[in-house]
Formats: sequence, C-alpha cells, structure tokens
Amino acid sequence: MLLLALLACKPDPAADPTGDWADVAAIFAQELEDRQVPAAAVVVRRHGEVLWSQGFGTLSPDHATPVGPDSLFRIGSVTKSLTAVALLQQVDDGLISLDDHLVDQVPDLHFAQDPEWGDAITLRHLLSHQSGLLDYAVFDHGDDALLSSWLTGDYAAHAYLMAPPGAFWNYANPNFSFAGLVAETVDGAPYTDVMGSRVLQPLGLLRTTFDGEQVLSDGDWASGRTVDWNTGEGEVWVTPTAYDSASMRPAGFAWSSAAELSLFTSFLLNGEPAVLSDSARAEMQGPVISTEMMGDTSFYGYGLMFNEGFFLGSRWIDAPLVSHQGAIPGYSADLYLLPEQGASVVVLAAADGAYLSAVADALYALELPEGSAPDLSYDTDFTPFEGTWYDPNNVGTLEVAGEGDTLTVQAPLLDAHHIPYGETLVPITPGNFLWEVQGIQTVVSFILDRDGVDYLRTRYFVATREPAPAPPETALRAWLRGLRAEPRGPVYTSRPPR
Repeated sequence: MLLLALLACKPDPAADPTGDWADVAAIFAQELEDRQVPAAAVVVRRHGEVLWSQGFGTLSPDHATPVGPDSLFRIGSVTKSLTAVALLQQVDDGLISLDDHLVDQVPDLHFAQDPEWGDAITLRHLLSHQSGLLDYAVFDHGDDALLSSWLTGDYAAHAYLMAPPGAFWNYANPNFSFAGLVAETVDGAPYTDVMGSRVLQPLGLLRTTFDGEQVLSDGDWASGRTVDWNTGEGEVWVTPTAYDSASMRPAGFAWSSAAELSLFTSFLLNGEPAVLSDSARAEMQGPVISTEMMGDTSFYGYGLMFNEGFFLGSRWIDAPLVSHQGAIPGYSADLYLLPEQGASVVVLAAADGAYLSAVADALYALELPEGSAPDLSYDTDFTPFEGTWYDPNNVGTLEVAGEGDTLTVQAPLLDAHHIPYGETLVPITPGNFLWEVQGIQTVVSFILDRDGVDYLRTRYFVATREPAPAPPETALRAWLRGLRAEPRGPVYTSRPPR
C-alpha cells in the first residue's frame, strides 16, 4: 500500500520506456543526491536476465569503497517473505497445516488475558496478518532462545487481540515472529538454522544472513544512517552489530544484497519445486485477504502484497504487482514483481524512509500495459462513520463527526495526556483516511458491518461502536511506543515513513 500511495502521488515517470537504462540510473542518482541517501543498490531482472544492476554511493561515510549490487543491507520486513517460504515448505512436507491452531504448535503459549486466543489463531492467520494481534516490536539480543521466551513470556503476558482472528487484515510484526517460532518448533532447530537449510542455501542466497558478525567479516556491507532508535533524535551510523533482536528476526532482521534478493524474485516468479510447490508459491503471492485499502484491487498473500493493478503517477498500470517493503533503523527495502511480465525490481537503501520515487521510472521502463483506473473516488457524505468509537485497550473514546465535507476526530484521552494529534481525518480512498498523531501519519479505515460489527481500524489499535471501561494508561503508552516501533513493514503514508 505504501507503494501505491508513494507512486501515485509522484509526477509521471520521466524515463522513456524504450530508452537506455542509463537514463533510469541518472534519475536514481539525482534523487539519491537530492535526498542525501548515502548508499543504494538496484537490480532489475526480466525472464531470468539481469537488465540493470548498479550500486550508488559508498559503503560508509568515512571511506570511498563503492556500493555494488552484491553489497549487504538490512532488508527489514522483506524478511517476512523468506519466513513465509519456510513455513509453507513445512506445509508441503505434511508437517503442519495452515489451518492448525497456533497453540497446537506452540503449547507453551498462554495469553494472560484470555488463554483461548491461542486456539483461535491459525497459522493461516499469521502468514496473512489476520490474527488481530497487537503490533509490537522490541530490540533484545542475539540469543536464539529469546524468540520463544519473549513470545511466550513478556508478549503473551501483556498482548491482546485488537479484533477477532480472521475478522480482517491488519499488519502486525508478531504474526511473523510466531510464524518463525512455529518453524523452529516443527524442525527442532533455531529459526536461523531452519532458514538456512530450508530457504537460503537451496535458493543460492549464500550471503543472506541474520548474523551480524558474519556480515562484519564479509566486509561488503553498507552502513545505514538513522536516528537513535531509543530517543528518536541525533544522527547515528549503524553497523551490523549495532542492534539485533532474536524475537523479531522472522519479521524483519535479515541482511541481504540486491543481487541475492533478485535471485529470490526469480524463484518467486519461476519456481523451484525442491523448495516450494507451485501451488504454495502461487498462493503465497495471490489475493488471500483484502487489505480494505484500494477497493477490490489490493490484497495480502502470505508474506507478500498483491495488487491487481497500480498507479505510476497518473497512469494506471493494468498488470498484477506483487511486492513487499522493509524499514528498520538505517535501511529501507523495496521488492517488486510483475508476474505477467516475468520481471522484478529490487531496491535497497541505507537510510530511513528511502523509498525512491525513481522506482516508478524503473517499473515504467519495463513497458507495462496501461489501462483505465478503478473508481477510487469517495463519497463526501461521511455519515456512516460518525459517532462514538471505543477502544477498551488503548486510546479510549474517539468522537468522530462530519462537518460538511470534512470528518473530524476528538480523542479525550490523548487530550488528557497532552498528546498532539490532527483533528481532521483526511480522506484518501473510500472508507480510508489519514490521521496524524505526534507528527506520524497512520491510516484509519472504517470497516462496517463485518459479522454484525462496525470497526475503526488502524495498525496500532482497533475500535468499535460498543462502550467499554476506560483503558489503562500503560496501554496508551504502549500504543504510542508502537507508532515508532521497529522493524516496520509498510507504513501507509502520503510521504516516506519515519
């Protein structure tokens, strides 16, 4: 969804689709300079052939070693796609089923607020972000045991379901942490070993790793520029051992190169039966669940987004697009596949929020078919969304009211804690609005009459029209921390995410 929002709000691509890739490279180089992104790498592939492969910038600010397509970057939530392959391979092997309940595979899991939640969540819910679990991420250490101990310990003690499992799609990192825990439980080996034997080695991704020390010894890695992730202030240049999180590795802590991720896209497009059946591979990148964001065009599969078409500037491209993005302190990642064209684009960058509009030029240069865009206009009669909404776990009461063609929101609990927020919900597509809290934009989606319940959905909290007791202050603070939690997957904003 960030892809659609980002590319749709940019000018039409400047590159000639029949021109030389040097033209596209020049556009990338100029944008990287304008946005002061210190390093990036791009690989474009079609029908097994690399059309364009190039690095930009230097590996670190203190020496002039150039970045290349083989240079390693953190890839953030693109890791989720790799984790999904491992779990689906175990399904192919008959070791588990996507309809298995989470607690069946992780019997030590007991949610403190309701032990039955573990029995309501299936593995399918995890891989497609339908569990309803609270999105929360932590930085811990590299001890493999922390994946299990944090999820079944601290997280299970404090987490809650924001909505019933299967009610709708809502992106949350713990879904894939649990998926990784299931994978290691089934194989009886640490998650990183499972990924190596089941995915990375068979696909030839021999330098893709979760081991910061291995990246250091490799030497060909880009230092990422970020802010201090604890304070949100000051410039920090991160190294491979600057941070780690065993509990979040399956959701977003892999290192890889643009060249190796391009090999991964070839597997997704063309298959490798020794790794994953064609049916599982197709379902992984298909329309498993609607995101409710772009009418009937945007879906999530298993660890991948699926769009029936997409905007490049004002142009509607009438071709399916499979994608995922990643964000983690110091790094940004883009992975795009065009199944009908047999093409892919991978872009890795060493800075926060470095989702480059030049990607539109790379995609446009693949000579994609244009068509008529779907009707995404919205009705300015916002009456169906008005009223009192309540989240018992988090932000408390929200008063939503229409004033002409404007929808406003009041949040008494945020007011009481002097937390700044915008009073206007800005419409973007039918039923979807942008809301700014503490300078960070999140999408508010109204999902009405879903099994008899009306929902107000954000990534970080879900409200319904039913009243409930006042939420605890600790839950409110947890949500506000969650707004800045890392690693992030797609953050749906009209500008690059922070």
